[in-house]
Amino acid sequence: MQLRLREIRKEKQITQQALAQQVGVSQGFLSDVENGQCSPGLDVFIRIASALGCSLDNLAGTDNILPNSEG
Repeated sequence: MQLRLREIRKEKQITQQALAQQVGVSQGFLSDVENGQCSPGLDVFIRIASALGCSLDNLAGTDNILPNSEG
């Protein structure tokens, strides 16, 4: 899953360093997450979404995926 982290962070004009400090992770870790080199745990994922003021669905890029309507 490719997070929309970089896109949302830049839209909000927040630096990696500032976001990392808010979330409680290193800037290097945040960079690795943005580059798809590692995935954050659920607790960090929640803290990132909270710091950015967005939903988990938005951060994950799944906010516009409709459920399967087959019945």
